[in-house]
This record gives sequence, C-alpha cells and structure tokens, in this order.
Amino acid sequence: MKILQTATMLAALISTGLMAGLFTGFAYAVMPGLNRSSDRTLIEAMQGINKAILNPAFMLPFMGSIPLIALAVFLAWRGHGHGHALAHRRARALSDRLHGHHRSQRPPQRPARQGR
Repeated sequence: MKILQTATMLAALISTGLMAGLFTGFAYAVMPGLNRSSDRTLIEAMQGINKAILNPAFMLPFMGSIPLIALAVFLAWRGHGHGHALAHRRARALSDRLHGHHRSQRPPQRPARQGR
C-alpha cells in the first residue's frame, strides 16, 4: 500500500510539474513573442499550436494530474501513520489546483515599529 501511495504521489507531482512548466514557458516566452507579431500571424500561430498540442504527450499529464492527486489523497486517508495530516495537505493542494489559488504568495507584512 505504501509503494502504491508513493508511486501515485510521485506521478501526480511529475504530471502537475510538467503542466506548470508548460504553462509558465507559454506565458513568459510564447505569448510575449506572439504579442509582437501582427494579428494575422498571432491567429495562425495559435491555431497551429492548438492543433499540435492535442497529442498523448500533452493530454496524459493534462488530464491525469487531478485524478492522480485525488487518488493520492484517497490512499493517504486509507494508509497508516501520518496519513491524515498528509492527506489534509494533499486535499488542500487539490482544492487550490482546482480553484486556481496560489498558496506561495504571502500577504505583505507590516514593517517593524521603530523605537520612540
């Protein structure tokens, strides 16, 4: 059970990381480059990208990451040891992924008060 749980979590981590890398590269490289081109070129390029990206190498991590995270949460809840705390964190990560929240962004902190 522990091996399946670890393998599922690793697969979820890899597939989610692959998608994050793809989206980041697209946002920071492809879209700014296309923004500098004409409207006609932008439309032709985006249509070509949309056709080319529909392949198994893209679809497997794209469609598989959320079910893999859900399975990892389920296996952690059924597992032994520290599974409940870990399952809670995984469930929170799944919820954040589904709702598009980014937990790494901290709210701004107030500066320390100076002595009088």
